[in-house]
Amino acid sequence: MAQEEDRLSAFPDVSPAGGTPALQVSGRWRGACLFLVSIVLLLQCWKAPFLTFDDALHVTGNRQVTGELTLARIFLPQSASTYFPVTVLSYRLDRALFSGWMPQVLGSWAPGVRLHTWLYHAAATLLVWQVLLALGVGSGRALFAAFVFALHPTACETVCWVSERKNALAGFFGLASIWCSLRFAGSGRLGLGDAAQPGAGRWRPAVLLFAPLALMSAFVVWANIVGHEKTLVPPPGGSVFTALLTDVEILSRYLLNLAAPVRLSFVYYVEPIVSLADARLWAYGCALALVVAASLVLAENKPRAVLGWGWFLLALSPHLNVIAILQIMQDRYLYLALPGFLLVVAEVVAGLQARLRSRGAPALQVAAIAYILFLGGLASYRGAVFVNAYRLFSDAVEKQPPAAHARFGLSLAYAQIRMLLSRNPGADPRTLEEFRRRQGEQLRAFVDKCPDRFRQPNFSDMALDAGNCCRDDNDLGEAERYYHISAAGAPGIQTHPHTLSEALSNLADLKLRADQAEEAYALACDAVKAAPHVLDSRVMRARAAMALARKKLQDMRVDECARLWEQARADLEMVPADHQLYRQAQELLKQASPKR
Repeated sequence: MAQEEDRLSAFPDVSPAGGTPALQVSGRWRGACLFLVSIVLLLQCWKAPFLTFDDALHVTGNRQVTGELTLARIFLPQSASTYFPVTVLSYRLDRALFSGWMPQVLGSWAPGVRLHTWLYHAAATLLVWQVLLALGVGSGRALFAAFVFALHPTACETVCWVSERKNALAGFFGLASIWCSLRFAGSGRLGLGDAAQPGAGRWRPAVLLFAPLALMSAFVVWANIVGHEKTLVPPPGGSVFTALLTDVEILSRYLLNLAAPVRLSFVYYVEPIVSLADARLWAYGCALALVVAASLVLAENKPRAVLGWGWFLLALSPHLNVIAILQIMQDRYLYLALPGFLLVVAEVVAGLQARLRSRGAPALQVAAIAYILFLGGLASYRGAVFVNAYRLFSDAVEKQPPAAHARFGLSLAYAQIRMLLSRNPGADPRTLEEFRRRQGEQLRAFVDKCPDRFRQPNFSDMALDAGNCCRDDNDLGEAERYYHISAAGAPGIQTHPHTLSEALSNLADLKLRADQAEEAYALACDAVKAAPHVLDSRVMRARAAMALARKKLQDMRVDECARLWEQARADLEMVPADHQLYRQAQELLKQASPKR
């Protein structure tokens, strides 16, 4: 009874007597603290510019955000794009409010976007508190859980990363709908659990309420699967069965990240579990079973603990790799699942309090405060890596060196740094060369050291760039190896025609350097066949054809030489005057034999 009164005191508007003024003020102060405390996540990164990784794709370069406002552009699914109209509208609001003046003051309008995302997260924190109270969790434990949600370092990916606004919005609106449903159900208007009604009367109102939401959700799922068609990859291990096996390890690692978030990374590597005989399956499976079983044994209210585990698994289920995307594990996926886990923790703490009675209560309170402070420190430290792409991905490479996406991101960051420095006329050439060397190291590590490299659709591009770096270093043997890898591509992923054409053209160039004109010509023909409209491959074929014609002329194969000269002229004449290869093409045309 005392617990119920304590719970109602946090809802002054539904308390039988409205609650005492003291309790109402206490509730308001608690809410204010919960709302403000999560600003810790942004302390070290809120003024940072947009990440050069993908913020341009989703915000600054997204035509849905920067273009003319039309309902069709916002609410109709776009090709090769995530479907999130509410998120797009929120970005448009940020752009209207901040893009005009904030860049002059802070360098960009990214700080305004982050502050708005923090507001959504802070509001979601209040809703976590209220939802737990509405479920019957004691006020002290609900407050502790809400503080954990507010300060958990895994939330940095949602709050500090501009492109993850959709996560904060999903959390806010999702929790708001749950809280409203709990309040609505409590009034009895859903018709659920009313023994006086016939069976149909109990479930029909719920169906009528949730059917439109289910249909809307199905449409959003379909739109996003279609929009992400190019980024969908085979499940870990190649099948749904192996994906489910691998998810046992992923779930265990998620729980560890929630309980002890000391080695969080933007990218994770997970070796697929492909057999029931794999020892990792049984080790992680036993650990999961032990954690769940122990929590249910210790929980004061076992049905609520079961509800918490169900919440946790259902919220994570879209990210458990049955329909797989590039990243099979990321901390941002935990944002919507965290309240369910905290509900379990709250019930376990209640069970421990009941067992320890008053003797252990002070110790639990001290431990809870210490854990919240610990999370706050970790969250501030974690937020600092979102200052720029270099810090984000260098941290990921340090913690997860086998992860291909971490190597890709760091190589991209090095290339961007080098590009920015090169725009300065006084840039030190040695500094530029150092960043080019570092980029090459990451490119080669991506191809040679990352077991999950074949899951990356940009695998061929990375191998091509690695070959270019080796060629710049005059390591032609390694360059040829990487070009062959690029041309072969990743199993099950079609290489982009332009990438294939460039790889084959570069191989042809290496063959020409080695005075192997016949092999060079064959490779150049394949390059033109892969992408007929790429003029670089046309010029390469012309060079190879001219070299082969000179070689065959020594053998007096006049007719075959004439055909090669004609093909070279035709390829070179395709280069327009405004193309960067025009001058080279004109010089080669002067060397070409006249028409016969």
